[in-house]
Amino acid sequence: MDEEGLSCIICEEQYSDRRNPQALNCGHSFCTPCLNQLFMQNFRTCPECRAVIRNASVKTIPINYSLLRLVRPQGAQASKPSPKAVKEPNGGKCQAHGSIMFFWCVKCCTWVCRDCLVLDHPDPPRGSCVIKAPKEAAADMVQADNQKVKVMIADIEGIIKVMESASLHVEQQKKQSENRITALKQEMTELEATVQSYTAKQQEVTKNVTDMKT
Repeated sequence: MDEEGLSCIICEEQYSDRRNPQALNCGHSFCTPCLNQLFMQNFRTCPECRAVIRNASVKTIPINYSLLRLVRPQGAQASKPSPKAVKEPNGGKCQAHGSIMFFWCVKCCTWVCRDCLVLDHPDPPRGSCVIKAPKEAAADMVQADNQKVKVMIADIEGIIKVMESASLHVEQQKKQSENRITALKQEMTELEATVQSYTAKQQEVTKNVTDMKT
């Protein structure tokens, strides 16, 4: 992930278990060594927004565990050589806090910055949001989309089966109708032959009667 989202803006060093990100009351986070320097110099305003720091000491400033959890996987991979740095996706600059939004809130379906993690999108036990790094969130989205596609394919296959069954039924009805029409035609032909035979016999009888009278 881009260092801007995982590094202290004062020393530009990446957060770690030795450089814990600590969240001020204004929501901005800085590493423990830099906060110690600020307190030693009696500097009691946030370096980013100039809000007054209300804490009496650095020890009383809470650690931004949401940010720290996202940093730890990065630290484990830092020692591995990388041929080319790949820029992580992000949501641009946060309009509320001015930081780049490098994190994704699963619950709210929105990009969040490191300060949003403290102020607006805290995870348990302070809140109910689920924060993930972009790659992890993207993998979850792909998996969810794949599941949706599978469901859609299953639905389409079900519709095709219903249509095939309906088409087979129509073909059977058509064949039965054709057979019935053929049978009716045969019956009509036989009936016409019977009528012609009856007419011929009637004519013959009429002729015989006429001959007898004469």
